[in-house]
This record gives sequence, structure tokens and C-alpha cells, in this order.
Amino acid sequence: MSSSLDLRRSAVLDDLGLDSSATFTWTDVTIRAHGVDLHYDLDGVGPLTETWDFDGPALVGHSALRDRAVERAVRVLHLLAGVSYLKATLPPVLATGPVSPAVHELLQAVVTDGLAELAW
Repeated sequence: MSSSLDLRRSAVLDDLGLDSSATFTWTDVTIRAHGVDLHYDLDGVGPLTETWDFDGPALVGHSALRDRAVERAVRVLHLLAGVSYLKATLPPVLATGPVSPAVHELLQAVVTDGLAELAW
């Protein structure tokens, strides 16, 4: 049974001549000395990479504690930056991999509340 949101989503994509995607996946992150590459996969579109470059000290290679903090911060950046790509085809399945309850709540708020106007 389709929800009214699913039906609206399908109608909008049909009107725009776009194919829908079944799944959006946050696939991987590459942390470089002065930047990060955020990797995603949008079913029906293919792999996507967003690159962020930073000035200043190297992101990694300092201490285990600092490197872990950078990894955790970049994971949140990866999840939040990926939301922009959902607008392309509005896939109903979002595959983040394991996240903490707090991060799940944040991402759910961004996707549900933040994209509510787009969904409408």
C-alpha cells in the first residue's frame, strides 16, 4: 500500500521526467591531511563524492584521541552533507550504516523536519 507521500513523490518525479531511486547509501569517508571526501551511492544515479578542503593544521596524525574526534566529526558531516543529495530522486530507503541513537535522532530531524517542505 502506498502512502500519499509516496504517491506525490512518484507523481512529481513523473512530471519532471525523472526516474526514482530506491535507496540512498552513505558509503564511505576518506580523511586526507587537509580535507575529506564524502562518498555516497544513489540507486539509479551511481556513486557520488563530495570533497571538502580545509586550511590550517592537518586533520590527522596528531594523537589517537584527536584523530578519533576528527573521525567522529567527519561522520556527522558525512551524514548531514548527504541530505542534499536526497532531493535528487527522493529515495524511500536511506542506508546510513550503524549510528548512535543521538545521531539517528539528529538525522531523522534533518530529513523529516528539514525536508518536510520538499516532501509536500
